[in-house]
Amino acid sequence: MDSESSLNMLPFGLIELDATTGTVLYYKPEQAENFDAPPSEIVGRNFFTEVAPVAQARDFQDLIRNFGRSHAPAMSFNFTFLHGHRTLPVRVLLARIHEQSGLDRTESLFVHIRLGQRQMAA
Repeated sequence: MDSESSLNMLPFGLIELDATTGTVLYYKPEQAENFDAPPSEIVGRNFFTEVAPVAQARDFQDLIRNFGRSHAPAMSFNFTFLHGHRTLPVRVLLARIHEQSGLDRTESLFVHIRLGQRQMAA
């Protein structure tokens, strides 16, 4: 995905990430105009470098990475992507889940992205 298509394909819906690698393990899209991508284009990709790599997304990615490093069980925030003269406000909910199987313990992050309130173009 290039930067242009990444913003247009921002995955609205529920995303499960491997907390260590950032790989998308699961994606359930939500209806969001023309911005949703099919799961086959999202699952298996790195969320930070392939799914949302646009330059404006660095702060967005940092919020998610910092949550992953914290011990908080959940967090939510609003974020606005800028695309030309358009704004794309989103609401993000982050949560974590721990799974233990034998000696292995894994952690996943759940990221729910949905459209925020519409804003006028500048």
